[in-house]
Amino acid sequence: MVPFSLGHLIGAILGLWFKFHTQWPVLRHVFDFRMPQWQCVTTFHEILSPHGRINRSTDLAVFDILPRERMKRNAQLIHMDKIFLLSVVTSSHVTIPRVEITLILLVLVFIITAVIGFTRGHTAVACFSLVCSIKTLLRLRRQLQNLDFASIPSLYALLLVMRRHVHMLHMIFDGFDREVWHENDGAVNLYSMQQPWTSALDKPFKTFAQGDIELTTSPSLSTLLEPAQRAAVSVTESVRLLSTPRFEEKGMNVKAESQRLDLDPTEPANFSQLRRGQWYRHRVNKNHMAGTHFDSDSPALFQRLFRVMANHFETAP
Repeated sequence: MVPFSLGHLIGAILGLWFKFHTQWPVLRHVFDFRMPQWQCVTTFHEILSPHGRINRSTDLAVFDILPRERMKRNAQLIHMDKIFLLSVVTSSHVTIPRVEITLILLVLVFIITAVIGFTRGHTAVACFSLVCSIKTLLRLRRQLQNLDFASIPSLYALLLVMRRHVHMLHMIFDGFDREVWHENDGAVNLYSMQQPWTSALDKPFKTFAQGDIELTTSPSLSTLLEPAQRAAVSVTESVRLLSTPRFEEKGMNVKAESQRLDLDPTEPANFSQLRRGQWYRHRVNKNHMAGTHFDSDSPALFQRLFRVMANHFETAP
């Protein structure tokens, strides 16, 4: 882990909480990591050190928090022909917790009323407001215990920080588009999880150009092969090139392949079409807390995925 980086800061904070709730078990009621394998790490020096056993572990999410680290690890991926590959694609869709917001506002109103009542000598009104605030707090506590944090705008602060950071970036890869990148749930770029970084119109040109070098004598196609000039190609010229028989045939193949890989692997109707070594996407109307303790549908999500793995991949020869 890079010392004093954002990943180091987050890892140190999480490590400190792990240390505290290990030493004082009462804190587990607030949040329990449930990672007994790290109980051997007992000193603050090792917890805070970027070279400690916890922060050095590649199992941590913060290990890949920097884009350059993710790209470095992605470059090391190899072809895997006998496993089930799946991305759970999150969504920027949110549900506003109206009941919880209303209860919070009521608590504030009752507390303010109680304070004003005590300061002005209206004891009866103050006591009544205090009792109402306590009852409302209890109701709010029950609501929060059942609240699905993966569906509410719980990552908006992180979203704003990432938008500001991305708009200050240079072009980190060919086709990088700041206006597309900002469409995220606050933790990951959703656009890159659903389709390639470049636009949908650019994808077939890049695919076709690699396999049809003999056609690059065309001025229009050679322009497409120049990254700095690709944006200058008109939509009309693009459509004309794709309308040729050879490009139409390949375009249909690319489209069919994209549709096949876009199958939801948890739908029973798609089981017969699943293939090993192919990467599939399962979309959920959740933010990046999907599948965690804060997602009320997390148990059902993993049950569906494990059922598919056990019945359609692990049993195959």
